[in-house]
Amino acid sequence: MVEDKLLDALQLPKDADEEEISSAITALLTSAVHDAEPPKSLSEIRQLIATADAASLLVSHQYLRRNFLIAEFQDPLNTLPLLLRCDDPNARDIILLMGQHCSAKEVVMAAQESVEALEHAMEAEDAGDEDDNEGKKAEDGAVKVRSHIGQLLVLIDIYALAIPRLHLRRKSAEETLRPLCKELEAVIRYASVQLRLAQGRSALSKIANLTTCMWKWVQNSVSAEASEDIRACQLILKALLDNSLVACEQFLQASSAQRALEACFPRLAGRSRLDPQWEEGERIISELIDSYESLGLRTDGNVRSCSAIDLLVATHRNWKEEIVDKELPFLLPALVSSIQSNSFLDQALAILIKSLHARLSRATPKDLPEEIAVPLYSVVPSIASIHPDPSVRHQAFRVLSLLLSSESPRLRFQHLVELTGHSEYPPMRVAAVGLVKDSVLRALSDPTKKDDPFLSPLFLRSFGPILFRPDPPDLFDSTTLDITEFQETHEPRRLAEALSLYYVLLQADQKNATGIRDKDVMRSIENNLLAPLRRNLDKWMDDPAVSQSHLHDIASIAALQISLERISDVQAKLINE
Repeated sequence: MVEDKLLDALQLPKDADEEEISSAITALLTSAVHDAEPPKSLSEIRQLIATADAASLLVSHQYLRRNFLIAEFQDPLNTLPLLLRCDDPNARDIILLMGQHCSAKEVVMAAQESVEALEHAMEAEDAGDEDDNEGKKAEDGAVKVRSHIGQLLVLIDIYALAIPRLHLRRKSAEETLRPLCKELEAVIRYASVQLRLAQGRSALSKIANLTTCMWKWVQNSVSAEASEDIRACQLILKALLDNSLVACEQFLQASSAQRALEACFPRLAGRSRLDPQWEEGERIISELIDSYESLGLRTDGNVRSCSAIDLLVATHRNWKEEIVDKELPFLLPALVSSIQSNSFLDQALAILIKSLHARLSRATPKDLPEEIAVPLYSVVPSIASIHPDPSVRHQAFRVLSLLLSSESPRLRFQHLVELTGHSEYPPMRVAAVGLVKDSVLRALSDPTKKDDPFLSPLFLRSFGPILFRPDPPDLFDSTTLDITEFQETHEPRRLAEALSLYYVLLQADQKNATGIRDKDVMRSIENNLLAPLRRNLDKWMDDPAVSQSHLHDIASIAALQISLERISDVQAKLINE
């Protein structure tokens, strides 16, 4: 018989049958949800169910528990929606008790119906035909209505509790999981536009847990000989992880690229720009990776194309030398797509920082294959130039620098000519001059390397017309060029970088491999750039309004003056040699 305590609480006689007990509990729940002054609150009912082991009364099918028989409940498909819409923690606890102790089949059926209803409701809401009732009172004012997001999170939990207890009968594991996962993916996609940060992270965490639970169920329920069923389930669960991750990627915020940058370049750590909640995002990523890796899928085995979850795994990879050349080709399509679409950009930049840095850390680094370098070069400069977040621009520029350093000298030369001369982004034309200087210094440090275009007359033929003259070439010919107008352009910074490069070349290219010390070259640069620039600077500084200005207001002008003086000094030394 059912425990006397339960019957007493329900005010039923000792000989009450199971239907009477079920009806009494249902009546109590309905009253607690809908009535302003119910005979028992949800908290009291939850305590009653938990202590009297009555949870299994909430679904159908006979169920043996603690040596007494708890019988069939009248309609489980109505019980779960009743409690699911109720925004009360006790209602959630009762639902979870159902997930733990009731017939797994009936719970999953009820949850699936609720997921389908939620999908239709969110689809209508997305179309503007319906509003979410989050926080609103029920029609009779009894309780608040749980939001669609809240319902989704509870349903994921109840699946995780009930599915591992399912017994396979007529359907295969694949046939059982496929519709459940597809419906969940659809609801998560609709929900992603409404989720707040904490909710989005919670959803991803719960999906990771659910995936792990479902995979353990597959392993325990499916014979090892049924390899096709197992394989199908692996792909279904991977798709659930991937699609959930794509929908909720914006909630990771783990500062992966910045942390990778600081790990590879420790001197940058002092200027850290980490997200204040990055550790929570990192915890979620670890949970997703653990869930994915539990599936046993490997990039060198069954999986042939890279997806979102693979990018997360790659951000955690220890990028040793032997791994880089193997993994980058696999990741390349996803990396390019991520940068183009600005999705999983943090992970893509982190992977590129780590992997390219690892390649360059070799004692004798090999050139990055062009089939990898060229696609990456086609997308990285734009992010480094125009992304609205300055931290991301800096990270992307570091990637660009590493990428160019990984290329063959010939390809790097070609790309730097494009960046300095033909880039549609003025900030990139400025920054790329510094990359040219780095490449020249790198070439000069290894003068034995043959056929390096940075140590040949080709260097000045290609870069001279771009770097060692103003843009436009007649910029300083105008007698009306205004200092304010000049400083508002990118040209002062570009010229400062170009003058710095010229100074370095004069100093470092002692064998005159580039031809920079040739008299006709020096004369050409003097006539095309130095003299016109010096003439305009002198004119501006002769104006008391300019010369007496605060240094901050004329910082770019002062930098150009200093550069000209340094160049004059080194030119004088060369003449006297």
